[in-house]
This record gives sequence, structure tokens and C-alpha cells, in this order.
Amino acid sequence: MKRRFRFKLACVLCTVILFMTNISATAFAGLDYETVEVEGEQFVLGGGQGSTFDVVQNQFTDGAEDDSSTEVVYSSYSILSEREKEYYDRIVSTPIGETEFTIEYSPYLTKEEFAAIDFRAILYAVSFDHPEIFWYHGYSYKYRYKKSTNEVMSVIYTFMPPYVVNTEEPVYAVEDYEKINTAMWDEFHRVAEELNLANRTRYSFVNALHEYLCVSADYVINNRSCFDPYGTLVEKECVCQGYSETFKMFCDYYGIPAVCITGDGGGPHMWNAVMMEDGLWYVMDITWDDGGDEPDDVYKTYFLISIYTTPPHSSRFDESHIPDVPSYKPELNYATKAYEPVDSRNFNATYNSCVYEDKQFLVLSQFTAPDHEICYNGFLVKDILFKTGEQFTTYDDKTWTVIIAGDIDGDGLVTNLDRELATTKAISDNTSVETLQDYANDVNGDGVIDVMDIMVIQLMHTGNANDFEL
Repeated sequence: MKRRFRFKLACVLCTVILFMTNISATAFAGLDYETVEVEGEQFVLGGGQGSTFDVVQNQFTDGAEDDSSTEVVYSSYSILSEREKEYYDRIVSTPIGETEFTIEYSPYLTKEEFAAIDFRAILYAVSFDHPEIFWYHGYSYKYRYKKSTNEVMSVIYTFMPPYVVNTEEPVYAVEDYEKINTAMWDEFHRVAEELNLANRTRYSFVNALHEYLCVSADYVINNRSCFDPYGTLVEKECVCQGYSETFKMFCDYYGIPAVCITGDGGGPHMWNAVMMEDGLWYVMDITWDDGGDEPDDVYKTYFLISIYTTPPHSSRFDESHIPDVPSYKPELNYATKAYEPVDSRNFNATYNSCVYEDKQFLVLSQFTAPDHEICYNGFLVKDILFKTGEQFTTYDDKTWTVIIAGDIDGDGLVTNLDRELATTKAISDNTSVETLQDYANDVNGDGVIDVMDIMVIQLMHTGNANDFEL
């Protein structure tokens, strides 16, 4: 009995010792770790202007080549370190409504490596590159580090929402994010379809969007949604930040390089720069061009001009619009004069052409220079083979057929054979325009193949109709 008791007592004592040893080891191990909370920063909206963005202690770059792309690098993302880009990517990919994410480091980061991560620049970069993500205007984080080696093991990054000016009241409730986002994108796509943005040249795109934003949105300081694309598109109320970010949002969606620039315009202000087809950057201030709610009220004073342009009754643009400190200003290759719009060159007069919209025929003169950028109805058409019957596809996936006026046989030239074919058609029983060749034959576009067409084709053949208007 005593033996059994001693044995049981020994087992209990061993168990207690092992248990206490384990607790002590765990407690000892726990002393080697510590979690540090960092308050972070809240970007305060105020002043009715774009003062959300004050200073970013990083340098934007332009003209550099990304290793994975030949596109011009003009985004804030491009200036971030690889570790900072990891946070940027996580912010951008975080589902709407979620307010934090965790990054585990393996191997651990030294304190020096971790200190090199600029959390302020990360959120600024997201804000500048992604105006559609306006749910987060601040951040905080806490990191866990191993005290024995002074290495950072993990980080919990937390978003802070934008607050109403001078309050701690969120502009949007988290539970409403999804609804607001859906409403914004629904209106975005409605506007894009209404303006036919997918089927325009860059100038036509920028021009149509500039006019729409001026006409549709009212300049209103409501200290809530006026700072973002939702307020601009859905509620039709915004300040300069709303105009500028909404413009960039459309440009981003359709692959047009554009940036928002903050600075002093007589107060905190935001405007845009956009790269046109010539590879140069032009500035525009939609806010200052908004004169009212009608198209006739839209000014072009600050539309696709150079920073060296002096608008009427104003100072030079770079004197009236002073960007924030160069440490974050994009180094853009600005044009030295205002943009000369492609669309201002009348299509018919410049390219000697006409269009049969219902059949998607584009009729050109044989004298249209092959190196011209053909602009039709908002389409920028390049690399056309100028022969009757050649086809090209526009951005909306419509296939258009090129017809060279007078080139009935489709060899790209107006020759004596074409004159003979025109004569044969004109004296036939059916002189109406029905086939592709008939459209090439009907050079004066009156719907009938007759002696007038023969005469003009003869002039084309002899080289005396270079300036013939279709």
C-alpha cells in the first residue's frame, strides 16, 4: 500500500514539475517578444480643396522603364521599395469593408530594414494612383519583434477611414462601402457609355470628359463626399479633388496616362496633367473651367495647356498653380505650348473622306498620305493599308472597310482600268450603289454611278484631282 502511494506521489510530483517547467519555459520565451503599436497618421480633409495630400517624402519618377513593361513609369508605385510595394499591393487588393491585414516576415527583418519602410508614402502612393479607393485616409500599425535579436517578425496594418472635417465621424459607414462602391461604378459605366468613351481618340476622350464633369457636377463644399469620385459622379457635388480624381479614374480605366497634382492655387488645390499622343504632358484645371451647368458655360481656358501658357486675364499657369514641394511632384516632360487637338483638323477637309456608317465603310482619297493618323468619329486609326477592301478594327471591336475613292479594282491606285469599270457601270441597267466597288465608283457620293463619276475618275487618273472633295 505504501509502495503504491509512493509511486503515485512520485508520478504527481513529476507531473507538477514538468508542468511548472513548461510554464516557466513558456513564460521565459514570452519575455523575448514584444508588440509595439504605432499611431500612424490621418489625412485630414479640409478647406474645401485637396488638402488630403500634403507632402510625400519620396520622389516620383517619369520616363524610367519598368523591368516588366515598356510603358512610361509615372505612378507613385514606381518609387516605392519592394517591401513598400508589398503593403501597397495588399491595400489595393483588400476587399471593401475589411480594415486590416497582416504581413509575416520570413526571414525576420532587422530593425534597420523595417525602419526603412515609409508607411506614410505607401498610403499616399495608393491615394494618388487609385482615386477609386477612397475608403482609407489614414493608417496605424503594430509590429511584433523578437527582443533577443531585435528582428521584426510580423506587422498588423490597420486602415482608418476619412473623417468629416473637424470631427471623428467617418464620412462613410463601413457597412455602406459596398453599396457606395457599386453605385459609383454603375454611374461610371453609364457615363462612359453615354459619352462613348471607348470609341474616341485621346483628345476627343479628354474633351468629352472635361465638358461632362464641368456640366454635371456643381462645386459644393459639403465636407463629406465632395472630395471623392462617388460625390462627383453620383451626388454631382465636388471640389477640385473630386473633379481631378474622377478625371484620373476614367483615364486610368481606359489606359490614358494621367496624374493628380496638388499644390497652391490661391489655397490648397488639385488639378491634372495628362499625356497626349505626342508623349508630352499637358495640364488642365477642370475646377477653374467650370462656369456653369450648360455646355456654353464650359471654359477651355485651362484645358490641355502648358505650364508655360498664360491664359487671358491670368498669370502663367506655373505661377497660378504652384505644386507642392518637389519631393513628391511628378517630374513630367511638360509640353512648351498648348496641345493642338487632332480633332480640330476637320476629318473631311484634311483627309478627303466620307463615311457610310450603316455599312462601316470609310472612304478615303488615294491622295491620303499613308503616314497620316486617320481620325474618324473619335477613332485614331493607324497602319491602314490604303487599298479598297482593306479592313481595320477600332477599339469597340467594329471592323471597318477602307475604300479608296476611284480605286474600283482595289489595287490602291486610280488607273485607266478604273475609268473603264466606271463607264461600264454607268451604262449598265443598274447604276445604283450596292457593292463595295460601287462605293469606290460613286466618287461624288450621290448614290448613282453616272457620267459625273466617270469625269472625276478621269481627273484622278490623270493626276488633276488631288484636291477633289468627296
